[in-house]
Amino acid sequence: MPQTNFTTEILPQKSRTELSGAEFLKKLQKKREASKKDWNRNVFTVRTNDDISSMIKEYCQINNISPNRFLNDLLNSYFK
Repeated sequence: MPQTNFTTEILPQKSRTELSGAEFLKKLQKKREASKKDWNRNVFTVRTNDDISSMIKEYCQINNISPNRFLNDLLNSYFK
């Protein structure tokens, strides 16, 4: 069953009372899917050991950049 936050969905009182539980959830799911953006289509994960992780964190802290920026720069320089 999809997770739905009922507190953020506002339907007229008449709609709430006329719909059964399953119909209500289906309507909320359709509304959620209609407004959902595909923000996560380019998300990758990286697994490292503790040594590499600490080196990345230290480098990012010294150079005042985020780990995401570091990995983006690294990959851009590798593929260009």
